[in-house]
Amino acid sequence: MPHAEEHINKRLAKLGLTGVRIPGSQTIRVNGKTSIIKFHVRTNAFEWLLSAIDENPAAEFYCFICFSTNPAGQPQDWLVPGQVVGQVVTRSHQAWLARQPEQLPAPPPLRKFRLDYSTRYPELSTEYGAGWADEFNAPPAWERLVTA
Repeated sequence: MPHAEEHINKRLAKLGLTGVRIPGSQTIRVNGKTSIIKFHVRTNAFEWLLSAIDENPAAEFYCFICFSTNPAGQPQDWLVPGQVVGQVVTRSHQAWLARQPEQLPAPPPLRKFRLDYSTRYPELSTEYGAGWADEFNAPPAWERLVTA
């Protein structure tokens, strides 16, 4: 399986940018600036596990990578602004909590980032149904880093 950091750095190099991984983290600093990419990797699905911390993200961008779903063998990635990630995981977690039959003793720490929430949460299908993240799945999404 290709390495996520290598994949991200190839994307950055095409834009004339460089990335340096912050030791001990899943985070890459771009061009020595404040632009931070937090990355998450999957090999077989379009959902990634996050935590409650990600409802108020410190990272400017999140890169969600899926390595085994593209028929051409190329990884697919979505570069999503941190603010968008925070909104999405907050709304989807609220939808999940609303479906729980009774009060939970403690709030669960996990959150899920999905490319399509409509099958699990029909109430989110207008905002976060199939295709909602398409704008973040193309090379132009990475161009946001040049101006960040």
